[in-house]
Amino acid sequence: MRVKRGKDGDTFVCSRDLKNEIKKCEAEMRKIEIELPYLKFASEQAQKPYIAKQKRLEALKEFIPLAKGKLND
Repeated sequence: MRVKRGKDGDTFVCSRDLKNEIKKCEAEMRKIEIELPYLKFASEQAQKPYIAKQKRLEALKEFIPLAKGKLND
């Protein structure tokens, strides 16, 4: 099953046996439902250090010119 996304909405395309395709899609749906909580947790855990590094980078960019200016005084 493929999904074509358009301005008027989604169109589903299935060129196989519909019963088999339904079974395959149900299995994929169960797998995704199991994976989603882990992926959400992993995303949240990765977000925290990313934000911390962004803040540190901003602080360093602000500090370096000030420190160089102080050195030249």
